[in-house]
Amino acid sequence: MNSKNKKPQTAAEARYVSQIAQLPCVVCGCESGSEVHEFEQGAWFASVPVCVPCHRGPEGWHGTRARWTLRKMDMVKAINETIRRLSE
Repeated sequence: MNSKNKKPQTAAEARYVSQIAQLPCVVCGCESGSEVHEFEQGAWFASVPVCVPCHRGPEGWHGTRARWTLRKMDMVKAINETIRRLSE
């Protein structure tokens, strides 16, 4: 989601985000397309790929986070797994 108060992405951030968007969901592994979630606004290098249900669904990050809890996934683990996948 874009905010009017958020600075535009730099070229490097945009390249990084486009790589993340190509990865499967870091929570459930779904490969049908990921959204890029930034845990803190503008912190693009700490973003993770998540499918719609794990991101914006009622049990996703912006809901109850039940999908994350059931898979024992948290913010640090998600960032770590994303970096691991990008470095393969």
